[in-house]
Amino acid sequence: MSVYNNISVEERTIIKKLVERTLSTVNELNLGNITTIRSYAFTDCTNITKVTIPDTVTTIGGAVFLNCTNLKDVTILATTPPILGSNAFNRTSLEHIYVPASAVNTYKANAYWSTYRNVIVAIPE
Repeated sequence: MSVYNNISVEERTIIKKLVERTLSTVNELNLGNITTIRSYAFTDCTNITKVTIPDTVTTIGGAVFLNCTNLKDVTILATTPPILGSNAFNRTSLEHIYVPASAVNTYKANAYWSTYRNVIVAIPE
């Protein structure tokens, strides 16, 4: 059970508001050692322009970056494409999804990622 499950609804609301206020000023997001990004985690965070997703992430939820209208670049460090929920990057300004060079074709052929094949490129050296 997570710590989040042990707090009251009022405390959850306060935490959510603090996170939203903090994220409203963040331009670049470098996610730490996590395995899952839950659905809607960063929805409406319009200041975010760049995101780096660590190689530990195996699942990216649906609509996770929905309405992140200034998001242009996503770097994913995993060589195995994470499971990707629907509408993950809807209403963004996505220009590049950077992945390890050895995994570019794997991402482009993957059922979850093939929608984005035109913007999937190798991480610049």
